[in-house]
Amino acid sequence: MPKTAQPARELHNPRCAERHRMRLLLAVGEPADPPADLLFQITLEIEACCGHPRLKCFRLAHGWTVDRAVANLHQLTADLGLKPTGLTRRSWLDWETGNGMRRDYQDVVCRLFDTGPVQLGLASDYTPRPRPPLVDRPSVPDPEASTATLEAESGQVRPWISEGAQYVEGGLIQSLAADESTISLDPEVNTRLSVIFRGTRRVDAEAVAHLRRILSEARRLDDLLGSRDLIDPVAAQLRLVCGLLPEATGRSVSASLCSLISEMSQFLAWLWLDLGNGDRARSLYRQALRSAEYAGDDALASYMLGWLSFSATCGGNPREAVTMAKAAQARAGSAAVAPLRGWLAAIQGRAFAYAGQAGPSLRALERAEREMTSQVDEDSPWYFFGDAALRGYRGTCLVMLGQKEGRADIEQTLRDLDPAFVRTRTIYSSLLGKASADEGDVDRACEHGLDALRVAVDTASVRGVDAVRQLRKHPVLVRSEDSDAVLRLDEQLFLAS
Repeated sequence: MPKTAQPARELHNPRCAERHRMRLLLAVGEPADPPADLLFQITLEIEACCGHPRLKCFRLAHGWTVDRAVANLHQLTADLGLKPTGLTRRSWLDWETGNGMRRDYQDVVCRLFDTGPVQLGLASDYTPRPRPPLVDRPSVPDPEASTATLEAESGQVRPWISEGAQYVEGGLIQSLAADESTISLDPEVNTRLSVIFRGTRRVDAEAVAHLRRILSEARRLDDLLGSRDLIDPVAAQLRLVCGLLPEATGRSVSASLCSLISEMSQFLAWLWLDLGNGDRARSLYRQALRSAEYAGDDALASYMLGWLSFSATCGGNPREAVTMAKAAQARAGSAAVAPLRGWLAAIQGRAFAYAGQAGPSLRALERAEREMTSQVDEDSPWYFFGDAALRGYRGTCLVMLGQKEGRADIEQTLRDLDPAFVRTRTIYSSLLGKASADEGDVDRACEHGLDALRVAVDTASVRGVDAVRQLRKHPVLVRSEDSDAVLRLDEQLFLAS
């Protein structure tokens, strides 16, 4: 009887492997140096899904291109004092297609991946007795696994998210809920998250909604009180949600968690940016972008690119800010809602203004005004961007471009600003100080600087203090450094530092 031909195994492109890699890395907080057993777990998942040979799966699990793998092998032989190899890109590709590898190369490749020839698929293990598992961590469930399978495994708690469980008991929830005068959480939130980490049920859409509620309340608290007291609890919440990724009960919930990780990473980046740590903020913004991409959310990814532009202007790099703002606009396309498109246009206008390009900045602001055709969703990440915020962006751009009309926009923004946005007044007061200094009014410029400094100190905003320091460098104030107004500002700046 003739044999039935078996269908060819589908091979996926590298992006599929990268999605598996990022999902598992994000589940443990994206460590800088992932352990070998975690990388082997990623390798097995890539092999099961994508059908590549084992050696290629190992390479993709490490996130390497072929050229990178070859370069790393050459560097390893040099570091170990071994005889240099003549390995080329073509030879590596031959190995990945199943062609033989010499024994001396097998030794170096095993060293490169911190594993053995059996795990690399270069040899077979014929040991008859049962062997201990190569990986002591349970595999992350397939997002498409059946509900029955998920329920059967629901009693297991992933070992590598035990740290997240610790943060549930002693981190975010207790930190935010302990003082009822600052934030009030539904007790059901605490109960449900505790149930999740006791292993009695999986993470579903309702659990994600509860986590979003906590993030939303933390955002409002930051607007009111500032960043300093929120850094630790928000970082704990981020670790918690990363640890929940393996518990997601389906592809849609997994994508929702990745979107939530993106939003939380952005929020934590904002807190660090406000506290003056631009490098850490930019790293978190990049993590937020990667998480949004994994979630397949182009609108959210464009939002993260917009924040990368914002942080670039804060870091004194307007050219990079313009580049990121353009990338954000291109990424958004038709996926973004009107308020988000408006904010992205305003961010682009801001980047051009800091770069001293008046024409492109004003055109971008006009586009932002046209996009403001609907009310902003108060539960969205861009909840803060309404008509008052747009006017503030326009005033900021005009003041940075040295145009007098900006003062009226900022003064009106301060009158219309939501009282909850306390810290925002620091930046706008500093800009009013710049506008006054541009007009040669030293006393008024210093008065605005002192107003900004008081709010910055009350909210522990390093970014706000830096804005006042930048105002102090204005040429008009430098020339008037012996005046009473400037001396009083210098005194308060010294105390603030």
